[in-house]
Amino acid sequence: MLDTITEKLKQLVAVLAYIDKKLGYKKFIYYIAILTCVYIGFNYKSIVRDAIEFIQEVQEEIHQKKLEKRDYLLSELSPILRELRAETNADRILYFEYHNSKKNLIGIPFKYVDLVQVHRKYGVPKFEYTHLKNINSGVLTGIYEAMKKKDVLINNGDGEFATRYPEDFEYIAENDEAVQHCFINLPGIHLPIGFIVLEWNQIDKERDWDEITRIGKRYMSRINALITAIAEADIDDF
Repeated sequence: MLDTITEKLKQLVAVLAYIDKKLGYKKFIYYIAILTCVYIGFNYKSIVRDAIEFIQEVQEEIHQKKLEKRDYLLSELSPILRELRAETNADRILYFEYHNSKKNLIGIPFKYVDLVQVHRKYGVPKFEYTHLKNINSGVLTGIYEAMKKKDVLINNGDGEFATRYPEDFEYIAENDEAVQHCFINLPGIHLPIGFIVLEWNQIDKERDWDEITRIGKRYMSRINALITAIAEADIDDF
């Protein structure tokens, strides 16, 4: 095997030496460039088509890898959300993410929030969630700004939340049957990720909101770290 490789190398060296002696490397490269241009000139349509197909295949592969990353994220996140719901004894837990797929006429993007996952306590009835897709975050500006400062925001149903955030509360009341809420911010590192909402369908004046706030902050750090780590990981790892 080694003798074969050595012989091939000797032949290659001999060919290169002959080219250098007869033409010189610069002239040899010049001729190769001309032949390449002639080949492209006669076959440009085929080359362009092959290039486009190759780019499309690469794009599809990258898109598929990103989908696999998304699936992995949700598979890792789902049991943590269920755990958080159970620990706070919430009737439901909703996970929302921000996105900005549209722009206004001067090019400034809208920020939307999209419901991604819902988990319910056993026995809690379902309700239609399609209206919680693609929500313009402008209708929740008060809550959004408050979460950036407090991380965890409580609506205990006593009317204070409705007084402080009237437009936000009106939108929630029209689109959600729950009467008590805990909003948990997911700030990300460079850009906000979204937020989590814990919901209760009945008023409970004895509910320990301080404990729920502590639990919410603990899970906020855990979930934020998980999502950020997966987002920054190389797509080839999935």
